[in-house]
Amino acid sequence: MNTIIYMVRHAESSYSEGNERTRGLTSKGSLDAETITSMLRGEGIDRIISSPYARAVLTLEGLAKELGVEIKTDEDLRERHFSDDVNSDEYFMPALKKSFGHDHLQENPATPILA
Repeated sequence: MNTIIYMVRHAESSYSEGNERTRGLTSKGSLDAETITSMLRGEGIDRIISSPYARAVLTLEGLAKELGVEIKTDEDLRERHFSDDVNSDEYFMPALKKSFGHDHLQENPATPILA
C-alpha cells in the first residue's frame, strides 16, 4: 500500500503586522481554496493535517467538509520562528543554512523536512 502526501501552501492572505495566527484569506485566496477543493476532491484523501494558522485551515476547510473529514492541526506546521538572539547576518545566515543544509541531515537523518 502506498501513501501519497499532498502538500498545499495556504491560499493568498493579506499581510498585516501582529495577526500572524489569525489572518484569513483574501477574495482571491477564497477562490484559490475552491480550486484546491476541486483539484483534490477525487484523490482518495482520508486525512487532512494543517498548520494551526487560520489561513491554512481556511484553505482546506471546503475540501474537509466535502470529504467529511476533520482538519487536524499540528503546531510543527507553523511558520518558522528564529531565536531573538539571532539578530545579525553574521549569525543568522549560517544558522539558516545549517537548518536546511546537508550537514543538518547528516547530524539528524530522521528529521522530516517539509517544503
